[in-house]
Amino acid sequence: MRISTKIDFEFSTQKKQKLPGRVPVISRMMALAHFYDHLLRSGTVDSVSAIGRLEGVTQQRISQIMSLLLLAPKIQEALLILPLQQRGNKSLPTERMIQIAKEMDFDVQLNLYNGGFSSSTKI
Repeated sequence: MRISTKIDFEFSTQKKQKLPGRVPVISRMMALAHFYDHLLRSGTVDSVSAIGRLEGVTQQRISQIMSLLLLAPKIQEALLILPLQQRGNKSLPTERMIQIAKEMDFDVQLNLYNGGFSSSTKI
């Protein structure tokens, strides 16, 4: 004998509301960098390579994302609180932010950040 039934796994009685946009890619990358750092510091994973294997990407890509942690704290904060993007809007280029992170002087980083982007993203 076979019995089947439909199980509803929806825990909320309210419908999910769609946000009026998307979180910018650079904001997601900055959050991932902090998450990966937490995984390493807490001992949950033992290496950047292990994170790469878990995420299904190369160790080099994880290292690139984590290099965003070298940005000045003011820039990191600005990246994490960027407004939602509407479809078709351009976000701050991730590769440009990785290049800025290579500069060790926070004042130089701030000048590069403020000089290279629109006034709405300046700090």
